[in-house]
Amino acid sequence: MRIDRYSQKDSNIRRIDTALYDCVLFVRSDFTVSSASKNYYEFVGENSVLAFTDLIDEEDAKLLKDFVVRGMGSENCIELYTRLTNKLDEGWRNVYLRLDKTDHTEEKAPLYRITLIDVLNAEVRMEQLDKKANKYRFYMSIKDEYYFEYDPESNIYKYYKYVNGKAIDVYSGDLDEFCKEQVAKSGGADYMTAQTEKLAKYLKGRNTSFEMRWRSHESGDEGHAGLYQFRGGVSIYNPEIVTGVISSEGSSDDMAYYLTTAGKDSFTGLLNKKASTEYSVEKINSAGKNILWMIVIDIDDFKSINDNYGHAFGDVIIRFVAENLQKHMGRHGIVGRFGGDEFYALMHDVPTREELKLILKVISKELMYAFDDKVKLTMSVGVSQYPKDGTQFDELFGKADKALYIAKEKGKNRHIIYDEKLHGEYSQESIKYQTVSYMVSREKRRGMLVRCISDIQENGIDSFLKNRNLQQGLLDLFDLGGITIYGDYGKKVILRSGDYPAPPEDRAGIAYDENYAAQYEHETTLVISTVNRLKPVSTLAYESAVNQEIGASVRCGIKKGDEIYIFVDFDVFNTNRKWSDSDIDILTILGCTIGEMIKLAE
Repeated sequence: MRIDRYSQKDSNIRRIDTALYDCVLFVRSDFTVSSASKNYYEFVGENSVLAFTDLIDEEDAKLLKDFVVRGMGSENCIELYTRLTNKLDEGWRNVYLRLDKTDHTEEKAPLYRITLIDVLNAEVRMEQLDKKANKYRFYMSIKDEYYFEYDPESNIYKYYKYVNGKAIDVYSGDLDEFCKEQVAKSGGADYMTAQTEKLAKYLKGRNTSFEMRWRSHESGDEGHAGLYQFRGGVSIYNPEIVTGVISSEGSSDDMAYYLTTAGKDSFTGLLNKKASTEYSVEKINSAGKNILWMIVIDIDDFKSINDNYGHAFGDVIIRFVAENLQKHMGRHGIVGRFGGDEFYALMHDVPTREELKLILKVISKELMYAFDDKVKLTMSVGVSQYPKDGTQFDELFGKADKALYIAKEKGKNRHIIYDEKLHGEYSQESIKYQTVSYMVSREKRRGMLVRCISDIQENGIDSFLKNRNLQQGLLDLFDLGGITIYGDYGKKVILRSGDYPAPPEDRAGIAYDENYAAQYEHETTLVISTVNRLKPVSTLAYESAVNQEIGASVRCGIKKGDEIYIFVDFDVFNTNRKWSDSDIDILTILGCTIGEMIKLAE
């Protein structure tokens, strides 16, 4: 049945807050209730004496009755969505319902099990469970312990450590092979043979509970380094496996640094630089042909955030970014903080670039809209791929770092996946040159804005319109294909600079298109990253751009009344472009200044 018709309150009935999670009833063949969960009784109150089918939609009640009457046949269950009411005008719930056969009887009469799950609040329940699980993962992350589990059916034994709320396997494989490896590493020591046999006996015997001491093959006969305590047994939540805890006795010198408390950044709980590097080197050395993604991340304009909103808010930003990265990347690997606003990740189990891009996109969107209008939080990301881009940590990190600088150079708020054909060979010198080039390029673009406005102010707008050198400088610095200025509601071409493939068109139809004019942000600027954006907005504007082979534009519009009177377009040919905030700001200031000066000159 459709349940959306019950999703709104009406004047006769209101929805109450009794939680119907893990709600189970045992009913007789006439659907009177034999026993039920506490939350069911709380919800239906005195009407618990009624048959269950009296409390749900008639059409669904008939389905259940028919199902039981025909003996259920070869089917063991029926599932449906319905509305459960309590007939007290106090509430209703949209529920998923499952009716199962059972082996239970009451006075030799069969009983049926009904499972109910509140549909509309299922998401809330999942969030509650996720928060609870994350809480325990956090506790497990701060404890200096290992955890183990054994599956008797597959003979797979593994032990792991929680780092940043994520389980990192230290060993995972066949139990018998593990025991052989430990004996071999100890040089065939009798104590190792005895303790591996003891461990295997406990695990394979699926003991309800057990304790034993374990001495690592790396510990000497003197001292207590490498001594551990095993405590475990059959899991009450999954009796098919044996689980437990491995606690260190005394020193844990043989523990990897990234598994220790010292390996964590104290402010965010992420791995620190040394721990991230150690883990990455270990993972790369054992990756074989599996794909790994090395990712370096900077928060854009973090100094400006600190300066404008204070260091306390800056700390909120750092923690928020750390939590967001851990949430989305941590399940695929590790996340670290290298210091300040610099983060790092090494991800596995992400087989394709498309899947990686999707993860980065989700993170980017969550950051951007996290603080409303107070601050636009964005990040620049550089990525390299193992083994395509290298098989050593330093080489992969260098290429990811180079990609990060390219992301910054292109205007921030983006990710760049390193590609030697596009981004050139990696070397320390190329990184230094790229850093300097980025700073110089940004200052040159700002300088060009000052130069153009100064020329207009000193010599008038006609001087700018005739100054081909100044126009060419704009094209070169901003990597533009052309600049076009239309006047008189798009009927007159005032300037056409660049190699346009087709003659200019009359824009009068576009100028009077209210839908097109409405696309200009703050009534002045229209940023087009891809020409396809125009297709649903204005057929005329889209066809014009395609005819001119324009792939992207920053367009400034000066209006008279509600219509665009003067168009100032900065165009890119035959390619899309994700415009940087800096370029948009500079071109908007310049375009609006030019447009207003032309309007005044008339």
